[in-house]
Amino acid sequence: MQTVRAQALEGAYARPRKALADLEQRGVVHKLAYGYYCLVPANMNPDTWLPELETAGAGVGAAIWGDGVAVLMGQSAARVHGALPRATGEAVVAAPTGHRLIPLADRHATIRFVTRDVEVLEAVRVRTELGRALATTPAQTVLDLARDPKAADQSERIAVIKALLAQTSLDEVVEVADTQGRTRSALERVRKLAAS
Repeated sequence: MQTVRAQALEGAYARPRKALADLEQRGVVHKLAYGYYCLVPANMNPDTWLPELETAGAGVGAAIWGDGVAVLMGQSAARVHGALPRATGEAVVAAPTGHRLIPLADRHATIRFVTRDVEVLEAVRVRTELGRALATTPAQTVLDLARDPKAADQSERIAVIKALLAQTSLDEVVEVADTQGRTRSALERVRKLAAS
C-alpha cells in the first residue's frame, strides 16, 4: 500500500522522522498521521493531493500489520463498494490485534481499528490510489452493519444496507453468518430490511 511507519525505517536512516519530513517537503511522500507516510502517486500534485479516507485507513493498517492482513469493514467497506456516497470522518479497519485510534494529520478524521479474526472475514481485494487493499464483501458488510441493534432505526444505515443487498443476496449473507458466531440478531435485522 506504499505506506510506511517512521519507526520501520530506523535501520535504514539514522533519523527516519527527519528523512521523511525532508521527503514530504520535496513532495515525494504525504504525511497521513503522526509517524505514518505514504508515497504521493507520480501523476498527482503533492500540494493538493489527499488520499481517500478509506485508502488512508488501509495504508496505515498495512503499515502496521503487513499487506493482506487488515481489512476495511463497516462503513469503510460500504464506501469502497459504492453504497455510501460520502466519507464519514472515520475509517473502520478490522485487525488481528487491538490498536489505539489514530487521528489523521491531513484532515479532521480518524482511523478506528476493530479487533476481529480477520481470517474468517469474507473479504475481497479492492483497488485504491495506493494499490490493492482488502475490504469485506458486500454480504459480510451487510452483516457487520446490521450487528448494531439500532441499525433498523437509522434511515442512513438502512439505505446503505439496502444498497449493499442490491450487490449480493440474502442467501450469501446467510452463508457468511453461518461461518461466524453471534450473528442471529443481525441476520434477523437483515431479513426484515430485505423484506421491507
